[in-house]
Amino acid sequence: MTLRKTEVAIIGAGISGLSLAYFLKQRRIPLLLLEKADEVGGLIQTKTTAGFLSEAGPSSLLSRPEIILKLSEDIGLGEQIAYANPLARNRFVYRDRALRAITPSPPGILKSNLLSWRGKLRALAEPLVKKSHAGEESIADFVRRRFGGELLDYLVEPMVTGIYAGDPEQLSLQAVLPQLAQLEAECGSVLVGAIQRRQRQPRVSTIFSFASGLHCLPAAIRRCLAKEELWLQTTVEQILPKQHGFELRIRHRRGQSTLLAEQVVIATSAPAAATITRNCHTQLATLLASLPMVSLTSVTLGFANKPAAQALNGFGFLVPKREGLRLLGAIWNSTLFPQRAPDDGATLTCMLGGSRDPQINSLDDETLLHILRQDLETTMALTEKPDFVAIHRWQQAIPQYVLGHAEKIKQLQTLAQKVGALHFTGNYIDGISVPHCVARSESLAKTLALARRDVCTRSSFSVPAQPV
Repeated sequence: MTLRKTEVAIIGAGISGLSLAYFLKQRRIPLLLLEKADEVGGLIQTKTTAGFLSEAGPSSLLSRPEIILKLSEDIGLGEQIAYANPLARNRFVYRDRALRAITPSPPGILKSNLLSWRGKLRALAEPLVKKSHAGEESIADFVRRRFGGELLDYLVEPMVTGIYAGDPEQLSLQAVLPQLAQLEAECGSVLVGAIQRRQRQPRVSTIFSFASGLHCLPAAIRRCLAKEELWLQTTVEQILPKQHGFELRIRHRRGQSTLLAEQVVIATSAPAAATITRNCHTQLATLLASLPMVSLTSVTLGFANKPAAQALNGFGFLVPKREGLRLLGAIWNSTLFPQRAPDDGATLTCMLGGSRDPQINSLDDETLLHILRQDLETTMALTEKPDFVAIHRWQQAIPQYVLGHAEKIKQLQTLAQKVGALHFTGNYIDGISVPHCVARSESLAKTLALARRDVCTRSSFSVPAQPV
């Protein structure tokens, strides 16, 4: 069994671990990134087949937090950035056998035929509702109290499902949408507070991707790392606290090794982090295992000729739970970005499962596609048979920020501080989007750099790990 040493060991080469490695390398901090798969990127996977591009995970990014665009430029992807078609501003929600256009703003709500006039008036009366001084509240309870049940059922519930694949009755407002809780607390009204904030600080967030898909991002970060800084097909079997850091027992394609690291960052999913820490700290592992996750299935359909269904003239559409369909929503990829389908063709990605329908993730491909095609015919009159199909099933992939989530994360941080030199990052902390994960990694890199300065003897311990 060989012995290696490094200053910072990062476990997991998804976007959180990769971006952290990049930011540490920029600060000249010795590191070693460990990944059990044979490729980097985690959920960010892109494949192109016969001119059809499919994204297994996220298909686009928001330009906020701003670090995501800066990172893209810094790693050489500036010329590949593709901003979304202006038609992306068009969003739709399915209700009563029709796709109804909606812009989630007071003028947009008034103009849309998604809500009844009673629902619109109730929502716009939000400034008249007294603010609550209660503690943590679910998204559903908050929206129902301030805006009414109709806006919850036909706008907020499908939006929350589209982003988190979760149940607004269970998700915490303070953890998922803290800005809304802050507006109520500071201004007494979400609508009034939002208008005042926009007047003071106009913020424009744009949607973008890359010409050849999102996997360009992790692939470009990987190219910034030296060969000896990234070990693929490497499993961390055990973490043992030592006097000055940790001993990691790892298994890789050439056998087993022991790695000594002064700092360890676990950048995996919460369930994987629970498995890694079970022999190191039982209480940490139990807490990580208690964080709920949901599974999701995405299906990308490609058509060599644009379907004669309703025009794909927007970002896509969402399906409220009340409509009784199994389809959660669809993104019209080839409308958003170029090079997603052959000329005159089209692609769309459909989402199924989540907390609303966990059973669908276990269906075979034939049954799944039968259900999906039925729902697409119902929602957008799509009857053509696709020329391309890509199915991706993600088990326990999306964290759920349920009531009590923030308190559990505080407990996690407190326990990690007691262990010392052990850190956690990932989409289960305080933001599930790729930009939030990158911003969190940049912040953690600064923290590790500051800790490094406080220990002047560190350089005598650190030697670059050698490739296995």
